[in-house]
Amino acid sequence: MYKVKIKPGLKFKIDRIEYTIVKCLDGVKIQVLREGYQKGEIFTKYEMISLIDQGRLEFEVKGKNIRPPDKGSFSTSYLVNDFEKVQRKDETIFRFKVIEPLLKGRRTRLDVKNRVLEINELSGNPKNAEKHLQISFVKRISIASVYRWISIYNESGGDIRSLTPSYSSCGGAGSYRIDPKVLEIIEQCIEDTYLNQQRVTIDELRWAVQSEIINENEYRRGDNIIYCPSYSTFTRIVSKIPEFELVWKRMSKRNAEVKFNPIGQGVKVSYPLERVEIDATVLDIIIIFADGTFIERPHLVMAIDKLTRDIPGFCICFGSVGWAEVSQCLRHILSDKSYIKDKYPFIENEWNTFGVPQALVIDNGLAFKNHPMKDACYQLGVVLEYAPPKVPEWKASIERFLGTTTVNFVQKNPGTTRSNTQKLAEGENPKERARIPFNIFVGLMHKWLVDVYRQDINRGAGGIPAKLWEKYTDDFPVDWPNSSHELPILLGRVNERMITNKGIELNNLRYNSMDINGILKKFSKQNKGAEQKFKVKYDPQNIGSIFLYDHMFIHDWIRVQCTNPDYAEGLSEWEHDEAIKLARKKYGTIDVVSLAKSKAFLRNKASFWESKNSRGKAAKLNSDHEIFSDNTGIFNNSEVKVNYSLPEATENMGKLNNISDIGTNFDFSEILPPLPVSYSVNDFNEEVKPVSKNSKAKQKNSFQSKCDKSSIPSNTIDDTDFSPEDLEGFDVIYRIGD
Repeated sequence: MYKVKIKPGLKFKIDRIEYTIVKCLDGVKIQVLREGYQKGEIFTKYEMISLIDQGRLEFEVKGKNIRPPDKGSFSTSYLVNDFEKVQRKDETIFRFKVIEPLLKGRRTRLDVKNRVLEINELSGNPKNAEKHLQISFVKRISIASVYRWISIYNESGGDIRSLTPSYSSCGGAGSYRIDPKVLEIIEQCIEDTYLNQQRVTIDELRWAVQSEIINENEYRRGDNIIYCPSYSTFTRIVSKIPEFELVWKRMSKRNAEVKFNPIGQGVKVSYPLERVEIDATVLDIIIIFADGTFIERPHLVMAIDKLTRDIPGFCICFGSVGWAEVSQCLRHILSDKSYIKDKYPFIENEWNTFGVPQALVIDNGLAFKNHPMKDACYQLGVVLEYAPPKVPEWKASIERFLGTTTVNFVQKNPGTTRSNTQKLAEGENPKERARIPFNIFVGLMHKWLVDVYRQDINRGAGGIPAKLWEKYTDDFPVDWPNSSHELPILLGRVNERMITNKGIELNNLRYNSMDINGILKKFSKQNKGAEQKFKVKYDPQNIGSIFLYDHMFIHDWIRVQCTNPDYAEGLSEWEHDEAIKLARKKYGTIDVVSLAKSKAFLRNKASFWESKNSRGKAAKLNSDHEIFSDNTGIFNNSEVKVNYSLPEATENMGKLNNISDIGTNFDFSEILPPLPVSYSVNDFNEEVKPVSKNSKAKQKNSFQSKCDKSSIPSNTIDDTDFSPEDLEGFDVIYRIGD
């Protein structure tokens, strides 16, 4: 900012069009001449003041340190618009302090000489100089310098920026003092060797330049010989290549655009679930089975609400991610999440995110881009929006969340593989440190989402996701599904099975009903029903029933109950698969007793891992908060007693028609809670005995034994019975046998 006086000869620009003031007419009107035109124009002072305020009118600047004009014959700005950012600011102020007394009134050469003598005297005493000039910088000056500074200052109209030293432009700054032919060779080698995707180093580039210079010197003699510049000069030349050009030519155009193109605010949304982003990633952790065998790294399918950054649903799975896993994430979005209070009592907060999204933003992977996904969204009235290929910022919210979850939660647990193997410590083996079973890891994920992420400030959303969800859903209620009856059919896992008189066998379980038997009785040689495969859908979180589509007769879905509902109802497919594996490994066959023992074993082991002193609970959400710390309030002084009892295997068991021999009813005196404080342990190696009144009476006479607390020695779960060493630190109730 500088001062100008309106007078004839003053130049200015309006929208980059040049004008010159010719005459001030009557104190209000000003006659101007447009550059390149012979016809004059009339402006009023009020019009020019308005143009200045709008930023359209700029006056000419003169003196030193002015910016070269982009267009036209004169400049309207200095190289530095802000005096605070001026280089050598102290020296600039010193120059102004020197000439300041000489700017007032008439001055003679004697006045200038005396001022120079005064300043040179102060230069030998910095303390007196700071007292008289109010500035710490001082140096010796000459009379010619003072006259030059006065002239520059007056020419600029009194702008102090004109006094800024321009030492950087002295001595041919910006120009090289090497042979032009050498520069030409360097530029050619940079273009041919350095700016390509081979990504050679600067050392290799310099060798290429030296080789070209040697070839050139074969035709030169004497003083005509050229030399390669020093290494520092060479690197200085290469460092002047724009970073955008380097990334574009040495990497790719896409990388350059991602790194340097401007990033805006992104898609704007107005209400919850208007835009829900879904993506999948592999987690940097190794999970183990309940029997101690290792599972590879699991996959996480996660959804996030764009407005509140709240999490409406997720799914953790193994193997590749397909429609089955994505459908479970959608099912979780449309499900009530109050189950966490019963299943995971260590979670302190509620998870009330629920509703039908208006739009789902997904990528172009096969797990998302398929006909079942489209059909489900059509029926739910959800718009599918596919992100452009290789444009992760199209769904930046979910990408950022997956990174946050990986760094702040997954990699804080034992068994993490880090983001890459190079980040592992010397000798660190993730499989040796893996100690968290899958079902415990799912519980920890719930804890992280509900009690940590949803309760912390999210800068992208501008608040706490849980509170933002409550606020916005009060103002903009979300859509709900009209019922949940169609969800297992709409989002269930798909399979095909044939119908027999035993019903349908799926995952070593049998499903049968009178409706299925009615379809079977309609089979004939003409319709070839016995050879037909029927589409089956089921909920992997509850395999107690399945849905069969009758495409031959009624053309509708039929719900079929498991023949052993006491075993299968409420059981997940993963728990059932684990029970089968454990039964085959430990008991050698799949029958009623072995499956029951496996199911009880898994439940006991899960509770054992969730116990207070277990290493599995040492996973931390962050550096100062332990998941299962004492202040979570999940443990109390009440003692929980759990008794497992198995029925006697009778001769008639397994001989009933159309009844599976898998998962016969069991007499559980109590259902095992998720986090028991004490256990009633059965010895599975002993022969299974019937539950009688006498045995129940004897159970009351059990004694309680307390052991000293110590850390659990094993980091894996084997298939042996609980030993006293395994249960150190717990109140254990041992049942006295008959």
